[in-house]
Amino acid sequence: MPLEAALIPIVCIGVLLWKAFTRRPARARAVARTAFVLLALASFALAYGGALREAVTKPYGKTDAWGVFHYYLGAKYFSELDYTSFYACVLAADLDGARVWDARAKVRDLSTYAIVGRDDIAPCPRDRFSPPRWSAFVKDVTALQSMLPESERAAVLTDKGFNPPPSWSVLAGWVANHVPLDHARAAKAMFNVDLAFTLIALIALAVAVDIETASVAAIFVFLYFGSVGRLTGNFLQYAWFPALTGAVLAWRSDRYRQSAFWWALATLAQTFPLALTSAIGLRYLWLWKDSRRGDAVGHYGRFIAHYATWLVAGIAVGCLSGRGPRAWWEWAQKITVHGAYLVGEVFDIGLRNLIATAASSGTNSAHSYLEDYPNVMGRLAAFKSYEWIWYLVAIGALVGVLARMKHVTHRGVLGLGFVMMYVLLDLAPYYYASLAVLFAVFPLNEGRKGLVIHGGLLLLNAYHAVRMSTGYVTFDWGEHLVSEMMIAGLMLALLVMATRGRSVEGSGMPDGVAKEARTQSSAERRPGRQRTGRRARRGTGPDRRRTGAGGP
Repeated sequence: MPLEAALIPIVCIGVLLWKAFTRRPARARAVARTAFVLLALASFALAYGGALREAVTKPYGKTDAWGVFHYYLGAKYFSELDYTSFYACVLAADLDGARVWDARAKVRDLSTYAIVGRDDIAPCPRDRFSPPRWSAFVKDVTALQSMLPESERAAVLTDKGFNPPPSWSVLAGWVANHVPLDHARAAKAMFNVDLAFTLIALIALAVAVDIETASVAAIFVFLYFGSVGRLTGNFLQYAWFPALTGAVLAWRSDRYRQSAFWWALATLAQTFPLALTSAIGLRYLWLWKDSRRGDAVGHYGRFIAHYATWLVAGIAVGCLSGRGPRAWWEWAQKITVHGAYLVGEVFDIGLRNLIATAASSGTNSAHSYLEDYPNVMGRLAAFKSYEWIWYLVAIGALVGVLARMKHVTHRGVLGLGFVMMYVLLDLAPYYYASLAVLFAVFPLNEGRKGLVIHGGLLLLNAYHAVRMSTGYVTFDWGEHLVSEMMIAGLMLALLVMATRGRSVEGSGMPDGVAKEARTQSSAERRPGRQRTGRRARRGTGPDRRRTGAGGP
């Protein structure tokens, strides 16, 4: 990315600081609002202006063929493919089609994640395909091979396959089967739906919170280091983003049933939002032991009950594929192997990944998945020796969060969810675009309390724009170690911010109820100050005359 990708977040941080510490807040807010909107438009033009131009000049626009290759094929042929036979069937289709890959091709065995020769993986279960479906599959594989840059065609088989849950796959498969690749105009629109999803989420944030907060969130999302430029040319890869945004905005407004629905929808699209609810579960357990907080327990319990109900409904939808309930078992097996591998892959994000990276100083230079595979194995072996650190930190985090729970606000628990997700899961970098919803948890116009989080998020973007200008998916051990340490620092700051609120009688209540409780409690402690204003202090009319000097 050009220098502007670092300059825009830095300028935004400067405006945030000026707005927070100026002596003329009203004027500063008006100027800052304009500046944030202009910076958001500039970040959009910088990240996606080229993609919009190519949407006019190219049949499919600017396509992330690597992502479409996995998501489109995996969804469209979900009834025939299973999670471990994806590459085997792609290779079999290549033999009947363009023959791009020769006998020397390396491929990832998706049952173990080892990278092996093409003849060493289990054969494709072609009997699951009817003749017309197999012909269509061969045709789609050939079309997507032509979209892939020649330098990426061999490496695409060493990625990690197709991983979305069956609930996403069934619905996305229905879309893919109704939008064939030879209908270029419809396919182009479909490949850019993720950008529309993101814009809808940002508009909702502007309406529910304010335009300044939405603009700074837009700057973060458009220039986010883990997926910059990748909101276009995908196939429903970010369907979770507007759903998660809707869940957080509904939670802010104490609409727990709506929040549960949107949260479940995000989880059924990509399962990582389940980890974000861990803090809500801890909060519920903490509130449940205190009978005086019955209303708050009811709010959290209502959310959990509705969330679980919608998840069950989504799991049932996932059973509608040709493989039925077995699809979920296959996915669970695949995602277990997948999650264990991410601990050692240098560009993924999570506490265990940080420990594995820090513990493995002796790594060889790599420029591809194939070259980095020995390094991953080395990092995984190093992590085994230091796994006790992860257990110690994870248990310490749980105990610390429970000990400070009375200081956590109703909104702060959402911030804690990201801390718990970082501690418990290791994820591909693009999932951390979800950090944008923190702007709804810590809005810009609620004082300086969120300034550390806002500045930290923007600083991450600026740093990575300079140090990783070609993208976050690189195999540079040193750069990623520094990056992981910065992300860990952000999570520590988020933990402190989420648990530093004052302990009040309304702790555990929704924001509006807690504010009312604080006001009432303050009035009860200082009854003489309940009346405010000039007339209340001095008395009025006849009463004042009667209580003057010489009154009865």
